[in-house]
Amino acid sequence: MYDGRILACLLVLFGVRYSVCSLPCDFIDSVNITDGERLPNGDIRHNGVIYNATYYRTIDYDYADFATKRNVPSYIRGCLCAVRVCVRLCCGENEYLARRCLPAEPNMPIMVNVSAMEAINLRNHSLYGFLYGKPCEQVYELLPEESSADEWIVARNGSIIIAEDLLITRNQYCIAPRLNSTYASGLVCFTSTEEFKYNLYPIGMLLSVPFLLLTFLVYACIPDLQNMHGKSLMCYVLGLSVGYTVLSMVQLRVFPGASASCVISGYIVYFSFMVSFFWLNVMSFDIYWTFKGVTGVRSSETKKFLLYSLYAWGCPILLVATAILADFTEWLPIYLRPQFGTTRCLFVDNKLIEFLYMYMPLLILVFMNVVFFLITALRIYKIQCETSVVRRGDSKRHTKLDNDRDRFGLYLRLFIVMGVTWSLEIISWLVDNNAWIFYVSDVCNCIQGFLIFALFVLKQKIKRLIYKKFGIREIKQEQKMSSSSTRTTATMVSSYHESKSDNPLVTQSSA
Repeated sequence: MYDGRILACLLVLFGVRYSVCSLPCDFIDSVNITDGERLPNGDIRHNGVIYNATYYRTIDYDYADFATKRNVPSYIRGCLCAVRVCVRLCCGENEYLARRCLPAEPNMPIMVNVSAMEAINLRNHSLYGFLYGKPCEQVYELLPEESSADEWIVARNGSIIIAEDLLITRNQYCIAPRLNSTYASGLVCFTSTEEFKYNLYPIGMLLSVPFLLLTFLVYACIPDLQNMHGKSLMCYVLGLSVGYTVLSMVQLRVFPGASASCVISGYIVYFSFMVSFFWLNVMSFDIYWTFKGVTGVRSSETKKFLLYSLYAWGCPILLVATAILADFTEWLPIYLRPQFGTTRCLFVDNKLIEFLYMYMPLLILVFMNVVFFLITALRIYKIQCETSVVRRGDSKRHTKLDNDRDRFGLYLRLFIVMGVTWSLEIISWLVDNNAWIFYVSDVCNCIQGFLIFALFVLKQKIKRLIYKKFGIREIKQEQKMSSSSTRTTATMVSSYHESKSDNPLVTQSSA
C-alpha cells in the first residue's frame, strides 16, 4: 500500500495527478495546519482539533479567493470539516469585521442563535471548528433587528437557516463578530442571478461613457457653447462619466473587497452621482428662473454660475462628508451608518441606509425638478396665448423667447430621460431588485450616454459650430437645410413685428 502511495507521489512530480496525494476533501473545507503540534502517532493537533493521517496532506498549491489556483511552497493542510462541524468566519483567526477585518482580542466571543430560544458562544463548544475567509466576492448582511425575514440560526450541520425556511450551506455564507455588538453578523453570498446582472450592468455603462465624454469635449472645445447652459451640461455629464466609470470598475471587481481603494471608489461613485443629480436640478431651476421673469434681479453669468457651482458641488461634498463622519465616528448608531467598504465598496445593502443616503435626496431633487418644469410649461403656455392675440411686438424679445423655449424643450427631454430612468430605479428598489423592472431601468441607464449625446450634440447648430471650429466646409445639402431653416425662422419672427411693444413677452433675469 505504501509503495502505491510513493509511486503516486512520484507521478505527481512528473505532472500526473493522483488522488492519494491530493486533499481527501474540497480545498474550501480545509485549513492550514502547518504550525500544528505533531503527535508521536503521526497525528497533528491544531487549535484543539486532532487530525489523523487520513485527514491531512502536504500540498504545494493554494487558491486566491478560492478561485484561482497558484503554486506555493509545500505546507500541510487538514480537512477540518471531516472532524468537526464547520462554521465559516468572514475574517481571519482573532479578527472582527468593521469596515474591514481588524485584529481582535484573543478568543473574542462569537455569539449566535442555534434556536429561537437559545444562543451560544461558538468558541466554547468543541463540536464546532472554524473556516476562515469569505467564500465569495459579493455578500450582503442579514439584519434580523430590522426585518424578521432576516432572522437566522446556526444549524447542527454548520449551515444557517434564514427565517425558519431557507437553508444556506457553509460555503454560501460567513459569520463576522462585531466589536460593539453582542451577536455576530451573518453575511450571505449573492445568488447566481445577482452575479449575472452585476456582470452585465457595468459593460453597458462603460459603453455609455464615450458618448458622455464626447458631449463634454464638444462643449469644452467650442467657446460659443460655453454659456450658462453649456457649462451646466458639462458639469452634469462629467459627474455621470466619472460615476459610471468607477461604478463599472467596482462591479467588475477591479478593487479588492474591504481594501482602501474599494472604500475610496465607493465614496467617488456616491459623490459623482450626487453631482449629476444636483446639476440636473440646477438646469431645471435655471430655465424656471429665466421664464419666471423676476424684475429687479440681475446678475452676471459668471456670478450666477459661481452660485450654481457652490450649490451643485457643495451639497454633494456635504453629503459625502456626512457619510465619512458617520462611518469614522460614533455619533450615529451602527444601523444608521452607510458603512462604505464593509460588505461592498458602496454603502451596505440595506433599505434604510439606501433611502437615507441615496434615494431620499434623489426623490427631493426629482420632485423639485417636476415643480420647476410644470411652472415653466405653464408660463410658456401663457406667453404663447398672449402672442396669439397681439399684433405688434419686439422681434428681439420674440427671438429670445424662441431661444429660451428651445432650451426649455432640450431640458425637458433631458429631464424625461433622466426622470424616467431614476423613477424606474426607485421603483425597482422599492419592489425587488430581481423584478423585471430592474432590467428595464438598467437598459435605460446603459443608453443614457447616447441619448444625451443625441439631444445635445447631434443637432444642425452644433454641427455648424464644429465645422467652423475646425475649418471644415459644410456639405451643400446641409448648407441648403441651414439656409431654409434661416428663412423659415426669419418668416416666423417677422410675423411678430406688429405686436404691441408695451407688452413684453419675458423679462430678462440676468445680464
